[in-house]
Amino acid sequence: MNQTPASPSNAIFFGQYLLQAGIISEAQLQEALLFQEQHNQLLGELALARGYLTKGQAQEAANEQKTLDLPFGVIALSKSYLSPKQLDDLLFSQVVATTHIGEALVELGHLPAADLSRLLQTFNLTELDRHREIQAQLHALPQSVVVTAGIEALHRAFLRFTHSPMNIVAVNGPPTMNLTWTFLVWLETADGSWLAMTTSLSEHNALKVASKLAISQADVQCDLRCQGRNRLFFTIVKRYLMQLLKKKGVQVTQAGICKGGITASPRHSKATSPEPTEDVRMQLVSPVGPIAVRFFLSGWSQPDAGALSEENHLSS
Repeated sequence: MNQTPASPSNAIFFGQYLLQAGIISEAQLQEALLFQEQHNQLLGELALARGYLTKGQAQEAANEQKTLDLPFGVIALSKSYLSPKQLDDLLFSQVVATTHIGEALVELGHLPAADLSRLLQTFNLTELDRHREIQAQLHALPQSVVVTAGIEALHRAFLRFTHSPMNIVAVNGPPTMNLTWTFLVWLETADGSWLAMTTSLSEHNALKVASKLAISQADVQCDLRCQGRNRLFFTIVKRYLMQLLKKKGVQVTQAGICKGGITASPRHSKATSPEPTEDVRMQLVSPVGPIAVRFFLSGWSQPDAGALSEENHLSS
């Protein structure tokens, strides 16, 4: 093969990079993503396979994880289902056994093993330049602290609950079309500043969130139940956002979430309240589809420079 791909301008993940370069087909990429998901075991599955947990213990910990803001391993440890040594062993094994998309493509015969290292190096160099440009655009925003905190909160929730990365495509780019699953996180701070962050998901992203947080199969078959699982997901996004802002010296006095866009905000319904004076749009993507985030800010002021040390880092 030994192809030297072009440099696709909007490839965010390695699989997309290979697809846009014409090295693999859409069908091959989807097959590799399915292979990757099937072969990357969750911590509970590894614990069952090694006999560290009974099926009942694993199910109980998994069910609690869907309502608690805690990792599976922490819950199992707190219940004394796992010892610290067993948890360390499982976490190490999970990292070692993780199948990356390039490895999945090689395993399926869609990509020669001899080409993988070279293609990864080319992609990583391209992605590093793109990432630096995005970070420069983010930190040039007058409201960079709250915007980066919002994106980081969403990224952490995606990575933890769907086991998928999420990355930035563009800052203040054109709106992403056909995203109908919209949820709003709003908050007010001690100094009177107000923020509303609307996040619109593709149907594939919304269904993946629902499937990972589902208590029963009906949660991903019925629209209202699927919506309920996504609402839980954005409750956790709100918690992450409040924690991140607190670390940056921002005191949140009120916060909430709801389904819908900016008009669903309680601040929007108050006739005497100021309308948002700033509007920042972000285009993001996960391996299964696009995500659009829009920030509405009113009276927002940056914290002191000393509170800005924690930067936003999204995985490549």
